[in-house]
Amino acid sequence: VGATVPPKNSTFGVTFEVEEDQNLLLLDGNKVIVCHASEVNLSQIKGFDEAMKVFVEFDSEIESKLLEIAEGLQDAGLVLGKPETLKFLYEQFSVQIKRTHSNFKQWSTVFQCFLDVIYWRRFNRVSRFIRDNTKRFGDLAKNDADGLMQQAEIELNGIRDKMRICKSVCKTEKNDAECYYLCLLCKNHEDDPDWEDAHACYQVKHSCTELCAYCKQMGDDVCCGDKCGHSGKHNCRKKPHTCGKPCSLSQYGGCQEKCNEESGHDELIACKCNAETHYCIEKCSVPICKNSCKMPFNAANH
Repeated sequence: VGATVPPKNSTFGVTFEVEEDQNLLLLDGNKVIVCHASEVNLSQIKGFDEAMKVFVEFDSEIESKLLEIAEGLQDAGLVLGKPETLKFLYEQFSVQIKRTHSNFKQWSTVFQCFLDVIYWRRFNRVSRFIRDNTKRFGDLAKNDADGLMQQAEIELNGIRDKMRICKSVCKTEKNDAECYYLCLLCKNHEDDPDWEDAHACYQVKHSCTELCAYCKQMGDDVCCGDKCGHSGKHNCRKKPHTCGKPCSLSQYGGCQEKCNEESGHDELIACKCNAETHYCIEKCSVPICKNSCKMPFNAANH
């Protein structure tokens, strides 16, 4: 991805020691072409305004922070579209904009907006390189310049696809060590040999760090015993606050395993976990897809 050095003018992020061949130059004068995050047209990023509006509840300065983090990363030092780069961008972003149990879904949307800013800055820089180095030829080279830009856009679209995050729930039957945070690998990573098959949220520890809601009511501060991103109340699982027996729908996808009904509930009431939806466990019928079906297990005609 590039060797990092401390940032010079930014509160956030890092800058890169950029090799000469990573720079795009104005050939008539050898001037380095630079584009800034602040120059990105944010209206072209799908859902940007809504994502910022929703996240203000968690961070009132979200938009300015997002742009400042991006500005602290030189575009020339980023090899976009690679697994290592995506994880690096996550690390830089999450240092300043924290993902929590309360905001992880909204945070994932904001992180996607951050990646979009990084992508469009690259698009602007490449476009400026082509435009500024061909404009002196005027109409004589218009067709060649248009062809060059078209080829560049094809390459850039390939990079953009690798910067769209998956957003599937990480914890699956085959990936039990993960939690319920959303996957931050690229979309369709299972079909790309350069990316891992298993979903990943990049979290090091997957245990929820919030306090047990039941113990808190009794004046005790005890950590939740469930995985990050779980549904329902925080539960230490050390005391019999809830049933705790296996969920009656545990054979289906998305199950959170332990019954969350009251302790000693009527036996006629099936044990049910906190999961909002239990999914069909059959494989997707599309031949090239490796994923399980995302329809509810009891949905008709799917």
